[in-house]
Amino acid sequence: MAVLVEAISVIIKSSAIAAKVPGGWNTFRRAVALATVCADGELVRVGFLDPKDVQSLVEAMAKVGIRHRSEDGAADDFVVVDQDRGPTTPCAWIEMARIAWQGDTRRPILAARLKGSSILSVTVPDGWTWTGSFTAASARPAP
Repeated sequence: MAVLVEAISVIIKSSAIAAKVPGGWNTFRRAVALATVCADGELVRVGFLDPKDVQSLVEAMAKVGIRHRSEDGAADDFVVVDQDRGPTTPCAWIEMARIAWQGDTRRPILAARLKGSSILSVTVPDGWTWTGSFTAASARPAP
């Protein structure tokens, strides 16, 4: 499966949340009570517009041992992805593609999935719609 990438997205391995956050997903979801969260079972995406808010989440995750970078500088448990520029650090465990939302090439979205995942559907935050979204405002045609 895949998750929406919109604006600035923090994409976290679900396995890291399960292993490192006391109380796992339920605790994480309550702590990050944002409408921009979505998860596909393999990845969790939290979206932001302001880099300062991203930094706050990064710092909070570090406190529970969810690591941003490994010693070689590559993404470890999570990666920050800019909708226009892609991952801010090298990341070997995600694949990204611009796809037609619900098959409509006039409504392209950027999606990320765990590398090697065979499921093609995309999950978006509850209540997310193309119309009025940040993605729609900056749309480029899908292939």
